[in-house]
Amino acid sequence: MTQKSQSVLWVTGLCFLFVLWTSWGFLAVSWVGAKSPSILELGERERSELVKPESSVAWEEDPMAIFTSHALGQLPHAPQILVWHFRNRLWLLVLIGAMLSGVLVGGVMLKRLERHLERTAPRIPERE
Repeated sequence: MTQKSQSVLWVTGLCFLFVLWTSWGFLAVSWVGAKSPSILELGERERSELVKPESSVAWEEDPMAIFTSHALGQLPHAPQILVWHFRNRLWLLVLIGAMLSGVLVGGVMLKRLERHLERTAPRIPERE
């Protein structure tokens, strides 16, 4: 394998992993949001406990940290999350499947284009 052909595979693989990880995060956050009670369902005591003290840790307020912690924290619940989404939000799984398929099809097309360009490109003699 040449370095050029390996780079297309690496880019496709990394894009696939990025879409997969981001999609898992969306599924986990969606499931957590659906399972947690609404603010309207909470009593007065529970609502007062939701107010954060001023000495809260900064990473607790960072959206990316919250997203990542939910994605990692819900990995043990993967079967329940997938079953719940099949029953309640099938459209989200279809959308994720379409995005992952798009990455794979794009990778195959890039690989074909690279092979075509290698065959048809004029050879330039190397300087010594």
